[in-house]
Amino acid sequence: MFLFIIPALFIYFVGGFVLCVFLGIFFARKISILLGISVFFTSFAQLYGNEIYANRQWKTMCKEAGSHVYKQVYVNGFMHGNEITSEEAKRYMTSYGYKYVEGVEVRYYRLNKIEALYRYSLDKNGEIIREAISEPISKFVYRWESNKYITPYIYRSRIEVADIKTGELLGVDQSFATRGGIIMSWLTKNFFGDDVGSAQSCRGMDRSNILMSTLLPETTLEVEK
Repeated sequence: MFLFIIPALFIYFVGGFVLCVFLGIFFARKISILLGISVFFTSFAQLYGNEIYANRQWKTMCKEAGSHVYKQVYVNGFMHGNEITSEEAKRYMTSYGYKYVEGVEVRYYRLNKIEALYRYSLDKNGEIIREAISEPISKFVYRWESNKYITPYIYRSRIEVADIKTGELLGVDQSFATRGGIIMSWLTKNFFGDDVGSAQSCRGMDRSNILMSTLLPETTLEVEK
């Protein structure tokens, strides 16, 4: 179906514009120039207004994209806001020096999903200790989301470190993407068969900050000595 995307886009953009011009000329000659102009802009807005709005909205949000470190604090550990495994928790401790990591571990028993909150730490031999807890002691949470629609036309991928109680952001790395308005979204989704694979995306206008997608959470949560 990929072979049909070029003619489909040609018909939409070129054919649609020609149709707008034709309708404008037709009504201008048959009735009045003012009506012809009105018909042209009305039909153009109907065909392309949605696409123009989606693109402008995306470019506006792109000004907030990129990596930003707002604050750095010293900690012994942190809360992992997404699902975590013992192996992942151990990697944070052995690679970056954290004393503990807290998070929700998901397991399945006879097709039942079981979620439990744990605190992970290491014994003196470097082996993982997993302790079931009712509440975290961490003050800060590290979490991410991927390809989440925040408007009908824009979706966001975001990594952040935040204060659990206040919600204050210590650092964030985010990008925004769009597949266009209604028509472009329908065309790309049906011809590419991927809800997000054919989008245009932005990583931020200012790339001078740290690329935190590979350095979170340690750029904001420094290990307490």
